[in-house]
Amino acid sequence: MPTFVLVHGAFHGPWCFAPIVPALEQRGFATVCPELPLTSLHEDAAVVRAALDALDGPVVLLGHSYGGAVVSAAGDHPVVERLVLLAALAPDDIEPASGGPVQIG
Repeated sequence: MPTFVLVHGAFHGPWCFAPIVPALEQRGFATVCPELPLTSLHEDAAVVRAALDALDGPVVLLGHSYGGAVVSAAGDHPVVERLVLLAALAPDDIEPASGGPVQIG
């Protein structure tokens, strides 16, 4: 059974998953809801990677809102079996998580 790692967006915290965690756990799934520091995409992805490092796998990694950019950055971790974007940002490599254009050069 996979562990669900649920990653929140920029305007809320792990508490936003409170309604679904009991439903997942009643079905036998473990859940982890790391709290992002919301300091930078790099640091937020590092927090998620640290949470993934503590798990044996397999993991379903879900990102909501800004969390989509975070899980996209951390989703190449070897324990991740599935990546789920829930009403989430999915920026291109040259696009910032804010969704605005990137100035190159």
